[in-house]
Amino acid sequence: MYILIFISIIIATAFLTLSILGSFRPRIIMPVREEDKFKAEKQAINMRGIFKILGPISAKILEKLKLDTMLKNQLGAAHVKLTPPEFFSIKILLIPFFIVLGVITTQKLDPAVLAVTLVLAYIIPDMILRKKITQRKNDIARILPETIDLLSLCVEAGLDFTSAVRWIIEKTPVNPMVEELGFVLEEIRWGKPRTQALKDMGKD
Repeated sequence: MYILIFISIIIATAFLTLSILGSFRPRIIMPVREEDKFKAEKQAINMRGIFKILGPISAKILEKLKLDTMLKNQLGAAHVKLTPPEFFSIKILLIPFFIVLGVITTQKLDPAVLAVTLVLAYIIPDMILRKKITQRKNDIARILPETIDLLSLCVEAGLDFTSAVRWIIEKTPVNPMVEELGFVLEEIRWGKPRTQALKDMGKD
């Protein structure tokens, strides 16, 4: 019985967390209908309102646990447009959801199930975030050789590095590697040395 409960909780958590994280993708790749776009924007506004309430509490907890810097780096690597307090607020939001789900499933307030749901509320968002980071890195690794070949061809054709990167961004379909190059180009425009911008991209 408990196994079925745990599986139900895990599945529900995964879908809920993915729906929240999916609302804050950095770029829209596929065409979106106007009504879907409106719903997504409305959902984002509602979440921002909740984050505004829970944000200060989450920020204090992260500061106490000294997790804010690490979480900020992970969110940056996954390119999820959430601040560390906002991401931690998702965990807080999942706690009452899990409690209600556990009570509905077991028809009682079982301490064992309650303890498990609290643990899952904390670790599952982290697992999903790490999965997004791994997926993004794998996508970049897959497209990297082709991107390097294009850069080489552009340079051999007479373009400088910055112009070659700009050409790839404009002519290549959107993918994680192109997004990273876009960030590099933006940093170079703001005055960061090209070598340093490329090194910083490699840190993610």
